[in-house]
Amino acid sequence: SVSSCRTISKLGHTLVESAATPSISSSAVGVNAADVKSLQAKCTEYRALYQVAEVERDKLMELVKVLQKREQETKDRGLAAEQALQAERRRAVVLEQRLEKAKLVSSLLEQRLEKAKLDQSPGQSSYRATHRGKAGISASSTGFAVNQIDSSDIS
Repeated sequence: SVSSCRTISKLGHTLVESAATPSISSSAVGVNAADVKSLQAKCTEYRALYQVAEVERDKLMELVKVLQKREQETKDRGLAAEQALQAERRRAVVLEQRLEKAKLVSSLLEQRLEKAKLDQSPGQSSYRATHRGKAGISASSTGFAVNQIDSSDIS
């Protein structure tokens, strides 16, 4: 009977005989009734332990899912950071190229200015007055733009 097999397991669980477990009659040949009850109790305890293990497995599976989600989010953030770093590196290369071009333009302007000073004869009033109507940059310019120099000078 069901009520006769209710016992408490070592872990404190109430063990209940399953309806699927046929009750063994104590009149079985060569079987001691105490042994049958002991085996039924162990079987019920193992079933309870199995159920507890299933619950723990389900909890662990949920934790694994959470960790996998966090891992993916971390990978995504890492990828985004790597892409941002690459974009900044490309930007730095462009800025370095612009700086080098500006240095070249500045150097060319200085060379032209020095050449103009050397070419200036004592009878001329100033370089600026001589070259006022010409295309290019006057000696008094403090700013310069790349488009003000012949492309042949940069090549």
